[in-house]
Amino acid sequence: MENWFVSVMRLSTAMTFFGAEQVQKASEALKDEHGMERAADNMSKAIDSIAEAMISEMGHENREAVESVVEASRKVLHQMADSATIDPSDFVRASGEIMQRASKDMTSWLNSTTSKGESTDADDDDPKPGDEVL
Repeated sequence: MENWFVSVMRLSTAMTFFGAEQVQKASEALKDEHGMERAADNMSKAIDSIAEAMISEMGHENREAVESVVEASRKVLHQMADSATIDPSDFVRASGEIMQRASKDMTSWLNSTTSKGESTDADDDDPKPGDEVL
């Protein structure tokens, strides 16, 4: 349990510093004509590396769910890129659709684990305080 806690803290701290470093790099990139594009590419590679490490530890069904959400995201982004103008409300709507898809996939996964006999506290209607959950 101690190793798990330290690992969570390590990940959280690394993500915090990574985010701060990316903000710094983005501000420096504004000085260069192609800097933002390079910074975005580098950040994408780093994020993809983290995601791949997590995905490689998942079961087949969860990998499929992740790929489904990724594919839906790509389709929405391509549709937006193909339109003549990008309306910010379209971006918000598309983000909502992607999150709904992810929520449906997560709900399906939770239902499948419960139906296999695994117990979850999700059956309780009353939320529990955080200290009871931990």
